[in-house]
Amino acid sequence: MRKKWVSIFCFIFMMVTTVVWAFDCNKPDFGAKLEKLNKEGFFVKYMENGGISYYKYTGPCRPTIHETATMDIGYAFIANKLYARIINLTTRKQIIEKVKNEIVKKVS
Repeated sequence: MRKKWVSIFCFIFMMVTTVVWAFDCNKPDFGAKLEKLNKEGFFVKYMENGGISYYKYTGPCRPTIHETATMDIGYAFIANKLYARIINLTTRKQIIEKVKNEIVKKVS
């Protein structure tokens, strides 16, 4: 019976530590090394320029701003340390306007 409780405790401990160490896209740990942030392999490099490496995050975390806008988010690393989060924001109003204009062009 004791062995069962030890197994349950170990499982819970692993789950809690996984959550604690997971990447938080709402509060990035600026200055953290890429190796620490990318343990799950969710950062995908898409460009390198002038000593800066740019990555997309493909993991399960979604910024809360996604509730009101569509965006393209990139992360910049210098010397393998998180330096900046780059957000290209498109509001839902802009998307609706763009779709409306495309429909008008096709109908005309």
